[in-house]
Amino acid sequence: MTEQELHDLLSALNLYASFFLFFIVVCFIAFITILVILINNIKKRKLLKENRTFISEIIQTQEEERKRISQELHDTVSQNIKTLLIEQKRFLSEINGTNAHFPNNDAAAPDKSAIEKVEKIISLEKQNQKELRAIIQNLSIPLLDSVPFKTVIHDLCEQFSEQSGLPCTFFVEQNAALEDFTNEQKHHILRIIQEALNNVRAYQLSPNLTTNYNQF
Repeated sequence: MTEQELHDLLSALNLYASFFLFFIVVCFIAFITILVILINNIKKRKLLKENRTFISEIIQTQEEERKRISQELHDTVSQNIKTLLIEQKRFLSEINGTNAHFPNNDAAAPDKSAIEKVEKIISLEKQNQKELRAIIQNLSIPLLDSVPFKTVIHDLCEQFSEQSGLPCTFFVEQNAALEDFTNEQKHHILRIIQEALNNVRAYQLSPNLTTNYNQF
C-alpha cells in the first residue's frame, strides 16, 4: 500500500468516524428531547387529572351545600310562610265573619281598606311562597340514577312552565344517547338548563321556550 492510499484510507476513516460521532450526538439530543417531552406530558396529564379530581370535589361540595340549603329553606322559611298564610286567612275570615254578622252596623263593620290590605299581604305571601318553591327546586337536583335523564329534563321544563306561566318544551333526537353521560356531566347540563330558564323568567326573554338537544 502506497503512502497516498494509506492517506486516503485514513481520511475516509476520519470522515466515517466524524459522521458516526455526529450521528450519535444527534440521536442523543433527539433522545433527550423526546424524554423531556414525555416527562412534560406525564406531568401535564397528572396535573390535569389532579385538577379534574379537585374540580369534581368542588362540584360535589357545592351540590351538597345546595341540597343542605334547599332542605333548610324548606324546613324553616317555607314552613313559616305556610303558617303565616294560615294565620292571615284565619284573620281575614274573622273580619269577614264580623262583617257578615253586623251588616248594618258601621261601628262593628271592619274597614274595607283593612280587608284590602290583608288580601294584598296574602297575595304577596303566596307569591313569596311560589318564588321560594322555585328557588328550592333550582337548588336541589333530582336523583339521576333512578330516573331517565330525558324524563328529568322534561320534568324541569314542566316545573318551569307551572311556576312562570311560560310554555316550555324539550325536544331530543331519537338516537341521542343521553344515558351515556356521566352523573357529573348530567349535573352540568341540568345546571346550564336551569340557569337559562332562570334568565328567561327573570328578563321575560321569550313567550315560548324550546330546549333542544342535538347530537353531533
